[in-house]
Amino acid sequence: SDDGKPKSISSTATSSSGSAAKLQRQLQLMKEQVESTERQMTVLKERHTLEMEALKEENARLAEGLEQTRSAAKKAEKEAQKASAALKAKESKERKEVEALEAVAAKVEENLRATTERAVAAEQKVMQLQAELARVQATLPTHSLQQVRAASEMLDRAANNAQACLRTLFQESQTLIMASEILMTVGQIAPAGDGKAGSQKP
Repeated sequence: SDDGKPKSISSTATSSSGSAAKLQRQLQLMKEQVESTERQMTVLKERHTLEMEALKEENARLAEGLEQTRSAAKKAEKEAQKASAALKAKESKERKEVEALEAVAAKVEENLRATTERAVAAEQKVMQLQAELARVQATLPTHSLQQVRAASEMLDRAANNAQACLRTLFQESQTLIMASEILMTVGQIAPAGDGKAGSQKP
């Protein structure tokens, strides 16, 4: 009927108005959610930026520390190599000195043996000549004076040679004693780097 039409139109308008209000509330809620999300994203972005800056600074410190460690390691390695080379050079020098002293001592011992042999031979020769002189003196009436003088001269020469050999023997023995003392002193020197001073014979 005609009376029912206005009422239906009014009901439809009221329903549309409610739907629009509901949509507006939903839109407002979505807008608020979007704004909240944007704020959260901004906070997260700022926090991420701060963390990245902190990580960069920490990385820079670690890189600097690593470079310092490498530099110190290289320096320590060079010093160790230098100290090792110096130690080897010192050991080589000491070894050569000891070898030279040992060679001198061996030479002195050889000369000492040779001098001792000469001295013993000279003493034996003197004894022989003394025996010969005694024999000549015992038979002097039957021998010429010239033979006696010749034997006496030979005896003098032998005695002089024996004295010379004895003097040489004494000098060589003194040299051997000095060389032995030097070798003993070298043997008492402590190696470099052990932190102890070698006791030396006064």
